[in-house]
Amino acid sequence: MKAILVILISTFMCGSISAQRNAADTGILKNPNSGQKVIINEATRASDSILNDLERKIFGYNVFHNPNTTFTPNLNMATPKNYVVGPGDILTVQVYGVAQSTYTLTVNNEGNVSIIDIGIAHVGGLTIEAVKALLEKRLALRYSGMNGSNPNTFIEVSLSNIRSIKVNIVGEVGTPGSYVFPSYTNIFNALFAAGGPTVKGTFRDIQLYRSNKLVGQIDLYDYLVNGKASGNIRLDDNDVILVRTATNQVEIKGEIRIPGIFEMRTNETFADLLKFSGGFSGKAYKELVKVQRKGMVDYQAFDLSVSQFSKARLLDGDQIVVDVIAARYNNRVQINGSVNRP
Repeated sequence: MKAILVILISTFMCGSISAQRNAADTGILKNPNSGQKVIINEATRASDSILNDLERKIFGYNVFHNPNTTFTPNLNMATPKNYVVGPGDILTVQVYGVAQSTYTLTVNNEGNVSIIDIGIAHVGGLTIEAVKALLEKRLALRYSGMNGSNPNTFIEVSLSNIRSIKVNIVGEVGTPGSYVFPSYTNIFNALFAAGGPTVKGTFRDIQLYRSNKLVGQIDLYDYLVNGKASGNIRLDDNDVILVRTATNQVEIKGEIRIPGIFEMRTNETFADLLKFSGGFSGKAYKELVKVQRKGMVDYQAFDLSVSQFSKARLLDGDQIVVDVIAARYNNRVQINGSVNRP
């Protein structure tokens, strides 16, 4: 009886501890699209990061599916000088120097702000730097210290509330649709929110349309390989991000530092692929690589020598294999048996 009682108590205590851990590990998130609460525990978070074999092979795919990575826009940074003001923004205008005052100005749907005792100023569509110049000119009517060659009163303009924008993300992305973002959001932020390109989607030619005009194209390889984010444009209301289908994917495997599936542009060669994949491993046979290519009815196999690396164009479906160097020596002598150091 004592043994049975001990087992029952142990089972009850373990069950309670397990329940407490499950409750502690459970997070409650709110789905912004449906408004429903979604319960997520640690097991669910872990399963979200599991990729299948094809997804692991695609270069750059894991960047958008890493639970420890976020592209959430930084809302605490200083207002960028090229930030374009629009309806819904709230501006804080600080007058300092000999005269001191603070104005809180809300940009209305027409892009105007109303300044007490001065009137209406149209700021919609202007950068924050241009808005500062405009307001400085208007406020100079009230503060004489802003005029002249030696002014003693100055202004500072910043955002105290950031408006929301709607962005449409379509094509080969994880979750296409309409998204509401803070106006600081850029293309990387939006792509991450939409789950990034799918296994069929392009990483090399992501297009941004504004008012039905193409205003930007971004090559994610420039960021993934070179760390450059020059094409990472800040988004505007009603922008459309289009991720088309990838048209030229090749696979490289064997003795390479980053084996996987890479997307190639028509003007790129095997030398570019070698750069994308991190180069040969230390055990690679570098003088020759093997290529398998799909023909009309069957496969073709051929070799690329070093002299062809910078000339050879790769086609969709090509498979490149880098062999290991032969495990033999051409200048070694071995001595074994009754010696101190065989």
